[in-house]
Amino acid sequence: MCDLAAFGSATILAIVTPLIGRDSLVRLGNPVPISFDKATLVAVLGLIVNLVTAYLRVLASGKFAQQTLDSPKCGTIHEWPVWDGKATPQQRPERIAEAVTGLLDIPFGQRPFSTVVGYVGVGPVIERYNDVLHDLTLNTWTNFGIEHMLYLNV
Repeated sequence: MCDLAAFGSATILAIVTPLIGRDSLVRLGNPVPISFDKATLVAVLGLIVNLVTAYLRVLASGKFAQQTLDSPKCGTIHEWPVWDGKATPQQRPERIAEAVTGLLDIPFGQRPFSTVVGYVGVGPVIERYNDVLHDLTLNTWTNFGIEHMLYLNV
């Protein structure tokens, strides 16, 4: 069932993305005035909806819940303790410099698209997500015959 949902989502995304791209190119050539008062209202409403949703999730379970890609059933909920806002020993500014120098040490054409720098107790989950996303992207782009575009020229 999850595969069907993922396929449906990917199909809709594949249909909508070129339309958005075409519209973006048209608007670059012929800019339209932006109504900032309406755009700001929509942004504020979106922020309120997101904050209320996050509050209700925490209120309902007392903990943050996260769906992970490694579960045998789609939608298995793994609960994490509520983050208390305190830094962990792994959270230090030097991690950014270490990540950048580590990326620069990786040979040309082998650097990843993303890396985890800041940890707030979810680093391993994010790294697993990045691994799954990398494999999924590689398979998809290979099927389209454009896998060469995955290799960064930096």
